[in-house]
Amino acid sequence: IRVLAVHLKQGCQYLPLANSQRRACVELRDQMGPLKDWIAARRQEGIGFAIAGDFNRGMEGRDPFLAALRQIAPLLRATEGKANPCWGGETFIDHILLGGLAAQRLVPDSLRVLRYKETDPAWKARLSDHCPVSAVLAAP
Repeated sequence: IRVLAVHLKQGCQYLPLANSQRRACVELRDQMGPLKDWIAARRQEGIGFAIAGDFNRGMEGRDPFLAALRQIAPLLRATEGKANPCWGGETFIDHILLGGLAAQRLVPDSLRVLRYKETDPAWKARLSDHCPVSAVLAAP
C-alpha cells in the first residue's frame, strides 16, 4: 500500500468550509486539491492506500472536507464513530483514511490511541495536544 502522512492547517476544525473566509479555512480548502489528486492517482493505480496524520479537522457527521475526499474514492475512516480518549475525550482531529484494498484489510476494532501516563492538564502543553493513533491492517 501507499501511505501519505499529513499535517494540515489548524484553525478550521469545526467551521464550515464553503462559506468561511477565515484564513485557516481558506488554506485548508487549498490543501484539499493536492489530497484529491493524490487519492485519484492511487485509485488509478489500483492499489491500496492510507492517508494518516493530523488533519486538524473533526470529521464527524456530514463533514464537507471528508465528503469532498470521498467523492474521489470510497474511503474508510478508522476513527469513525469512536470517542477520542486523549486529554479528556475531544473528537478526533488525527485520522487514518483507508482506500482501495487497504480499506478491506482493516482489522475490526484495531484502532488504538496511545495515551500519555501524565494526565495533569499542565503536561498537555509540554507533551503534545495529540495522542498517536494506529490501526492494524491484515496481511494479504
